Amino acid sequence: MLPTCGGPRRRGGDPRYRGAMQLIGLLLAAALVIKLWPWIVGIAALIVAVVWARRAADRHAGRIEAKRRRLAELAARADQQHAWVMAGDDRGVYGPDGAELMHYIYSAGAPTGRTLQPGVPPMAYRSRFS
Repeated sequence: MLPTCGGPRRRGGDPRYRGAMQLIGLLLAAALVIKLWPWIVGIAALIVAVVWARRAADRHAGRIEAKRRRLAELAARADQQHAWVMAGDDRGVYGPDGAELMHYIYSAGAPTGRTLQPGVPPMAYRSRFS
């Protein structure tokens, strides 16, 4: 063991000067903030801008995805209607609800008691000339 001069060492220095050291540290920190405030504000503004840009990009990506889904649904409906038209089904022209209405109108308002069946040609439903 090495000999020490003046007894055991205390950590933290003399307690009489602790308040003064805290004041000097506070003044030093305040001086740095005053001296470097433009940098502090600039870094804070940069962080805010990056967060805002990421949120805006996420919202934009969500809108793009919603539009892509909407267009895919529209294309699927158009393909179905085209298939109905090619099969001679009135639903391809008037839509499912419109075809029922057109059959009602063509039958002079009298209910026909018939409903549309997939794959049945529209001439089987028409009663305009009968």
